[in-house]
Amino acid sequence: MQGKYEQAVLAYDWAIYFHAENAQMLENKSAALGSLGRFEESLKALDAAEKLEPRRAKTLVNRAITHYKMGLKAIAHHELLEAARLDPLDQQAKDLLKVIR
Repeated sequence: MQGKYEQAVLAYDWAIYFHAENAQMLENKSAALGSLGRFEESLKALDAAEKLEPRRAKTLVNRAITHYKMGLKAIAHHELLEAARLDPLDQQAKDLLKVIR
């Protein structure tokens, strides 16, 4: 399974090279990095996504997931609250808030 995520990171790097202004690709790369346990790199990808689209709820949700995997539950909870405030219709943020308290 690890090879699959490594391939995904390489594919997203390639796509980002050609579409550097796409925050969603950076978020997807972040998710693949997080699945590999490469949390600091995952957060750097999310930092880049946030620079492209500041205050994007999905970026905050992904950041919260990464922080949760790192054991930083309070930070994750705060980010999910902010994501839910920015996009009250984001069901993923609502669902994760029920789990991360």
